[in-house]
Amino acid sequence: MLRLFTENPETSQAVFPIRWCVDKDDLVRLEKTEVKNPQLFISVERNGRETDRMIVPLSRMMDYIELHSTGKHTIHACIIWNRSNESPASKLKRVWLTRSSVDSFRRFVYESNWDVEERQAADKFSPYLLDRFETDYDPQSVTSLDVVVGNEFFAKEPPAWEKRWVNLWFEWPARNQCEFKKRRFLAYPIQPPVVALFIIWLVLVRTAFAIISGLLGRRYIKISPIWHPFRDETREVGPYPYWGKRFNFFLTGNDGEDRSVWFLFLHPISVAIWGALLYLMIRAEFLKSLAWIAVVLAIGFLVTKVASPVFGRLNNWFKKVAGKLDKEFSSWLERNATKREVRELVAVQAVRTETRRVLEALVCDAEVPLPVSVRALPIQKQTVYLKFKEVKARVCRPFSR
Repeated sequence: MLRLFTENPETSQAVFPIRWCVDKDDLVRLEKTEVKNPQLFISVERNGRETDRMIVPLSRMMDYIELHSTGKHTIHACIIWNRSNESPASKLKRVWLTRSSVDSFRRFVYESNWDVEERQAADKFSPYLLDRFETDYDPQSVTSLDVVVGNEFFAKEPPAWEKRWVNLWFEWPARNQCEFKKRRFLAYPIQPPVVALFIIWLVLVRTAFAIISGLLGRRYIKISPIWHPFRDETREVGPYPYWGKRFNFFLTGNDGEDRSVWFLFLHPISVAIWGALLYLMIRAEFLKSLAWIAVVLAIGFLVTKVASPVFGRLNNWFKKVAGKLDKEFSSWLERNATKREVRELVAVQAVRTETRRVLEALVCDAEVPLPVSVRALPIQKQTVYLKFKEVKARVCRPFSR
């Protein structure tokens, strides 16, 4: 069974280290499954709602989790992998870590209509929805760990006006102090002139939209989006429900009744068409244009008649050549089938060997808790990444949401 360890789970910091290990049964089971590059899926739950996710290499042995709210959190974890061993681990992250909003993910892991109290009473993480999108998981590796975070471990919130300005170009607000500071470098020296140009462009576009809508006879045009480029949206210049026939001045009257067909001649598009035709006729170009159109159509008809039999002969020739190539390719596949089978057997053996190598380093005694620190890891696992995360956990406090 997969086991999770952390320091002081009863009074955890907002960014804390978490370490994991497996037992020998996991080693045997995953080796038989021929898993390549297993990953650890971590889901953070608070008050029955999933708040965060992580996918990290199982071989890393340790990582850091960043929480963004006070109180009790449940850390769920299980081992997952790509069903296709050729797919990279980044595909798992694209599928399962993509958010639909700052507080939710695009794809569910829990059943969305499962009652929260029922889930809490079961005291069990049931991620059976992970078995989708070319993803497999090990149900027997599912485990959980509870941690409690105090309010004193979170960073002080910046002023509301600064948060809005610094996060203006980003989809989600900054998660911690370091992320907020990096965005400040963009927000103050670069953002002001670009935002000024954007506002000018937006006002011009919305003004043009309003003028064109008016010329086309559209009712219920709003000009407030021109004066409030950030508060209102461009589509509000002519709100979506008013695109129909009933809301066009040239098609219906104020009482909703259809206007006469002759009223359409006053429409700006009709005026433009009749004006263009009148201009062509005045310049004696109208008949000449019709003659050129007739010539082009006649040439196209003749070319089609001549080219049709030629294309038919070429099609028959291609079919004969394709048939010969297909026979030769089939015989080549038969000759190389044995070689391919040998290569596949060698690849499977290589996957098993690599999986055993990764998991053997993670096997631990079920009765002895492991120390949770970078220095306690084997020397080859004390990577620059983990050392950086250790320093970052000390200096980058997250914001509470």
